[in-house]
Formats: sequence, C-alpha cells, structure tokens
Amino acid sequence: MKSKNLSNKELGDFQTPPELVSQVIKRLSQLGIVWTRALEPTCGEGNFLQGLAQLPIIPTEAYAFDIQESYVQLAKRKAGAELGKSIFIEQKNIFNMDLSQEIRWKTPGPLLVLGNPPWVTNSDIGALSGSNLPQKTNIHKLRGMDAMTGASNFDISEYVMLKLIRELYSEKPTLAMICKTSVARNVLRYCQKNGFGLKDTQIYRIDATRWFSAATDACVFITKIDAQEKEFDA
Repeated sequence: MKSKNLSNKELGDFQTPPELVSQVIKRLSQLGIVWTRALEPTCGEGNFLQGLAQLPIIPTEAYAFDIQESYVQLAKRKAGAELGKSIFIEQKNIFNMDLSQEIRWKTPGPLLVLGNPPWVTNSDIGALSGSNLPQKTNIHKLRGMDAMTGASNFDISEYVMLKLIRELYSEKPTLAMICKTSVARNVLRYCQKNGFGLKDTQIYRIDATRWFSAATDACVFITKIDAQEKEFDA
C-alpha cells in the first residue's frame, strides 16, 4: 500500500493515539468482563496492544497481525514490554486468513477483539493502485447493476469487522472498534439482516478531527456477539 507520493492517511492508515486508546480501555474496563484472550487483527504500531496492560486483569493470551513488517517490529517492542510472552504478533494479511482455523488458542474464556481497521474504501485503494484488498466478494449480496456499480463499494473496516463476526462467531467475542459511524450502522444492519446475534451494543462518537485530522463522523463501536440474543439497538 505504500507510495512515495501518498501518505499513510491517504491509504486509510490512522494510528490510534495512546490517549484515545486509554479512554477506550477505560470504557471497556467498566463493562466488568474479564477477558482471558485478546485479538487485534490490524495492529499497526501496537498502541491498542500496549493498552491491554491497562485492563484490571491483563488477558492471558493475545494475538495480533499486520501486513507491514515495520509495524510488526514496532508493536513487538511496545506490547512485548507490557504483555511479555503472552502476546504473539505476526506479519500476516488479515484478508488471506481464516481466523476460525489459523489462531490456535491455548487459553479458554472470554475473547476481546479490538482495534482500528483501515479507514478507506476498496475503490479508494484500487484508484491508488494499492494491493492490500480483500478478495472480490459481494459481502452485501447485491444484485444486478448494484453489484456492478458504486453500490458495491464498501469500507475496508466494514469488511474486516464483518469477517471478524463471521469467523469468530462461535467464540462469542466482545468487539471494540474505532470506525466511521456509518460503518457501525452498516454492521448492525448486516447482522440484523443475516441473523447474527448481538447484544449490549454501544456507539460513542469521537472527534475524528482532533484525533486523526479526518473530516468524518467517527465512533467507538462496542458490541457483544451472542447467538442467543437479537438486540440491534445501540
């Protein structure tokens, strides 16, 4: 995705400031859940991983992935100092993984999935000649012209979040993601339409201009995946 003439922000790469990470972790701590496992699918510099150490009880086991080797090494230095041997950070492309099969958890118990997936659409990356794209899939099952035109365009963060829900559904994870508010609403609608159970969903607006110098409506999206529940209000 790198280019000499393009910044990371033009490619949807918004690293989460530690101060914002701390606020998200503080809110998660108030849920009263002890997560024994954690996952960050697109870890970047590792600020969220480092933030896990601020939870009242640190997860016993954590996995993280990023497509860029430089980020992986930086995340290892940051998070490794806080989490020690319980963290496994690898250079992998989340789009090419089956999370239900490729993560071999050794620890049982509640799973926290958190992070800040790329803020860019598949069309944006294509226009910028980027290669970090998911395989061509019609995630919203659009038909005819809708699937062939702009109606089939989608945010990469939305794709990542739906992938997490589908592949980790049996794990009943808590999902905590920073994303565009429109993406959070789309995820809720998708789950309702396709029968994925959610509960206790919360959407907290954040100042994207302050935190990311981005002129968009953004939020922290928190929800619990639960097949027995069908609550789609936030």
